[in-house]
Amino acid sequence: MSFQNPNSKTRKEIAAEYGVDAKTLYRWLKEAGIVLSKGRVTPAEQEIIYQTFGKPKPVQQKKM
Repeated sequence: MSFQNPNSKTRKEIAAEYGVDAKTLYRWLKEAGIVLSKGRVTPAEQEIIYQTFGKPKPVQQKKM
């Protein structure tokens, strides 16, 4: 049984924060030379991503 940090995120979740597909996030990471560990993205790795690409803007809910 492995312990997962409750603040870790999947690459798909991070891509969604930026409003892009996971494949786009993979390309950005590769082009920036960022290598992540396998599995979920740790808070420390998230900080590297946010420092490199900027903090994602909050997603606004559509008004009906």
